[in-house]
Amino acid sequence: PSMSCTQEPSIVTLPDGRLMAVMRTMSGCCWYSLGSADGSVWCNPRLLLYRDHGRPVLHPLSPSPIYRLQDGRYILFIHNNNGRVEGLPDPEFGDIAKNRTPVYALTARYDANSEQPLVFDEPQLFLDNRRAGPTIYSTLALYGSFTSLSHGDVFWYPDAKTFLLGKKIRF
Repeated sequence: PSMSCTQEPSIVTLPDGRLMAVMRTMSGCCWYSLGSADGSVWCNPRLLLYRDHGRPVLHPLSPSPIYRLQDGRYILFIHNNNGRVEGLPDPEFGDIAKNRTPVYALTARYDANSEQPLVFDEPQLFLDNRRAGPTIYSTLALYGSFTSLSHGDVFWYPDAKTFLLGKKIRF
């Protein structure tokens, strides 16, 4: 809230060829921008909503990776809070061992008739990264990667900076 910035964009290609970047902010919500197919032109960032005129996607200052699934839907990983977990007063930094756990998944479908081209479903618990204990290392789960394999989509993530884990996406 005291600083206007977007950070760590995660970019996907939409069916119409445009690019969509989802970014973390200090506002307690994700923001997004739409770009031309070649990435040379981008619109001003906008608040990411579940759907046009819907409620904002809550997310603290943490990566917000988005990927396209094999079935054509999209998946966005968030923490589903605004950074003020357990009464924390500061959503900018707060206690990241609390506001970056657990991890939720939002699946989305493309809607060519919407102003915001992705329409998100309700968040579903994806992984509980608190089991490593409330440490700075348990907060790294969204610094992961994604692969589409013959047997399905997999999100790879660090678990307490000791192990690399893969979790199949089944939504």
